Amino acid sequence: MEGWRIDKQNGWSLETIKNHVYGWRNMEGVVVRFKCGLWLKIKSKWWCDTGYTKRFTNKIKDRLDASKQKVHDKKRRHQHHSLRLAVTNLHYSTSVSNIASWFPTARKVEMVYNPIGRLRLAMLAFDSMVERDRALVNPFSSDFILEKAYSARTRTNSKVVVTNHTF
Repeated sequence: MEGWRIDKQNGWSLETIKNHVYGWRNMEGVVVRFKCGLWLKIKSKWWCDTGYTKRFTNKIKDRLDASKQKVHDKKRRHQHHSLRLAVTNLHYSTSVSNIASWFPTARKVEMVYNPIGRLRLAMLAFDSMVERDRALVNPFSSDFILEKAYSARTRTNSKVVVTNHTF
């Protein structure tokens, strides 16, 4: 369409160009320049269907914003995996106060017990990844094992009992 002019005498109106370009396939569209200096982009239907329109990119932006908000909410509730630390191989008599004294920067602990009441693990939550990573360096000579958590929450089923404690 290079060099086309909107010219009613030759039958090229803006509407004619729009309808013509709308039917194109495998082509993006054209830019129409007016004598007054304004420019107008006219896209083909094919291009609009590929998703590269402002409406489509705004949808993606909205989805990203919603996803970021969910992550922010999970972190605020200490339920994001990046803030959590699993403590395993604990002695069955380990108490919440023991955990709190060993990990003073922890904000939340979930104690997971087996059906007969023996402690299986403790899931800790921290305010930041930095605090979680500092806690990974075990200063105690204890035999317990520290691991970064792989999930956002401790899942419960009929075979375990989970108690939640916040500090």
